[in-house]
Amino acid sequence: MKIEGSYRIEIKRGDLGQHRTVSVPVKADEDGEVIATVDRFALTANNVTYAVHGADFGYWRAWPAADDRHGVVPVWGTATIVQGRHETIRPGQRFWGFWPSASHARLHPVDVSDAGFSDISGARAELAPVYTRFSPMPSPARPEEEELLCIFQPLFGTGFLLDAKLGAGPAAPKVVMTSASSKTALAAAWCLKQRGTVELVGLTSTRNTRFVESTGCFDEVLPYTQVERLAGDAPAVLVDFAGNQPIVDALHAQMTGLVASLIVGDTHWDAIEPPAAAVGPARELFFAPSVWQAEAAREGAEALEARMGAARKAFLEHARGWIAIRRFEGPGGWSEAFRLLLSGSASPAEGFIIIP
Repeated sequence: MKIEGSYRIEIKRGDLGQHRTVSVPVKADEDGEVIATVDRFALTANNVTYAVHGADFGYWRAWPAADDRHGVVPVWGTATIVQGRHETIRPGQRFWGFWPSASHARLHPVDVSDAGFSDISGARAELAPVYTRFSPMPSPARPEEEELLCIFQPLFGTGFLLDAKLGAGPAAPKVVMTSASSKTALAAAWCLKQRGTVELVGLTSTRNTRFVESTGCFDEVLPYTQVERLAGDAPAVLVDFAGNQPIVDALHAQMTGLVASLIVGDTHWDAIEPPAAAVGPARELFFAPSVWQAEAAREGAEALEARMGAARKAFLEHARGWIAIRRFEGPGGWSEAFRLLLSGSASPAEGFIIIP
């Protein structure tokens, strides 16, 4: 039986401000298939990065659109199995994973165990395992805890792995982060602060300075208008979450002691330019799945996940003090939330949850 009223949202590649809602009736047609209804997911600047890098990082492969001119922005959230022709995955089971911006998703579970399953059908086979694995949600789940998880689990994972990379990289007593109000930067700063061995400086807009200070994740917070205060030859690492080349060039020119310069995200998606021949160290792209694979090979995937889970639990308790959940419903809600993220007018003190 087809599920009527199901839809997905397709964004126009190359023009992120344009999108359409496509009606897609679904049902489990083949043996081994299941249909999940997407319960809730987060929309953050991270999803804008997925859209910006949909082609070069392969994010469009996760959930293909109807044609190559459009793409489906993948999201992190929870879903419930509502229909299936699978011998082990049953209706009513709930899973965490990398879902489409849609009301429903069609899955082909493989490698099923108590820890969940994978779906590597179609173009998803080319994605990193972190994007193709679906994990069971605890039952019963408290909505407020689930929403914090939707917002922070993928972002915290990036911050946790960034901490691991910096801990293994060139020693420097100072780490400077752009776009310090972004949730990934806050997670990374919190993780690094637990080490107690580096000075953490966050750069943000003037209007967000007070908020970033209130989180307690950084030792010092500066507006972009005061980057000259960072001039000097002291060893430091620059972590760029903004993708704003003029700011990066200014920091490279003034911080003559830079030992590393990492590119993590593109929160200033409309300011992206080809990297200039800046002075100082070559800029290095940070790709969290590659770091995860290296760390899992070093200590074992199970041990790594357990350590990350314990750290994430502590961070979420900390985040409760400064994050407010803002909920949006349906395609119209998705459109409003994504527009706020694109325009840069989303409040860093809010976390956006979409309920399809």
